[in-house]
Amino acid sequence: SATVTLNGSGNQTLSQNAAIFNNLVVSGGGIKTLSGSSITVSGDVSILSATLDGSSQNISVAGNWTANGAFTPGTGTVTFSGTSGGQIISGTSVTTFFNMNNNNTSGTPLALGSAQNLAGTLTLAANSKFSVNGQTFTLKSDASGTGRIAEAPASATFTGNITMERYIDGPPATGGWRMFGSAVSNGGGMPVSPILISPQEVDQ
Repeated sequence: SATVTLNGSGNQTLSQNAAIFNNLVVSGGGIKTLSGSSITVSGDVSILSATLDGSSQNISVAGNWTANGAFTPGTGTVTFSGTSGGQIISGTSVTTFFNMNNNNTSGTPLALGSAQNLAGTLTLAANSKFSVNGQTFTLKSDASGTGRIAEAPASATFTGNITMERYIDGPPATGGWRMFGSAVSNGGGMPVSPILISPQEVDQ
């Protein structure tokens, strides 16, 4: 394993097959594209500038995730899999993840250090902890789908508030508002605190 740095001024492609890296660093300019199968990063992912195009690949990260540049996930899953302590998701850019797994069961939360978005599904493993940490965590919604938190085991913990978008097809006059309802329900797993819904109109 090694630290891989993509720092060219233009586009670059990282071709790999189930590779394991110590750290992954993205800087320079252009678009840095992952090509091949899933990758495992035993340390940190640092997107310092430029764009990391995940190309719908799955990425497993044992360290922190910092995005000062952009991340394009496609339909891939980022799994946070640390075993020796908490992990932080932060950066000056708001990252929109597609699917996210919290497999960190160290006892210390996977925590947000800045605002983040989710377009697909957040899955919490048994005994894992997820903390919004006072940041803004938005479950995005558009015509193709709505972000969600999968039913979690009772031993998992999610702490903090979420912003839940709900895409509505058509203006209220066409009956679109009939689709508006509670964004969260308790399937008998992880306890859910009372839900406060504050509708806000967002232009698409």
